[in-house]
Amino acid sequence: MKAFLLSIPKKLHKTIIAVCTDMYDGYINAAKEVFGKKVAVIIDRFHVAKLYRKSLISLRKKELKRLKKILSAEKYQALKPAIALLCHKKEFMAEEEKKIVAPLFQHSALLKVAYQAVVN
Repeated sequence: MKAFLLSIPKKLHKTIIAVCTDMYDGYINAAKEVFGKKVAVIIDRFHVAKLYRKSLISLRKKELKRLKKILSAEKYQALKPAIALLCHKKEFMAEEEKKIVAPLFQHSALLKVAYQAVVN
């Protein structure tokens, strides 16, 4: 990667204001070595989103496991529509969907905060 960046003509180096890359350290370090602090290195949002969704999924699984232990089978079963909604990769929730997940969020404030940060 470094060799590629160095192959860019010097006069074009002056026109580069940012380098967008995935989260691979090799790309990030190569850009920093070649351009220094003059050029911003930006991580593309796809890879950032992938990481926070992964964390969100882990939290959801952990919280559902906890709720399954402390709620009656009937109360946990009533949360199934909300659980199904949270399993979808959604960028936002419609008002109707928010009403469906509200009972689940009453049982897990942590899950509510995490999903609000991601889907709002």
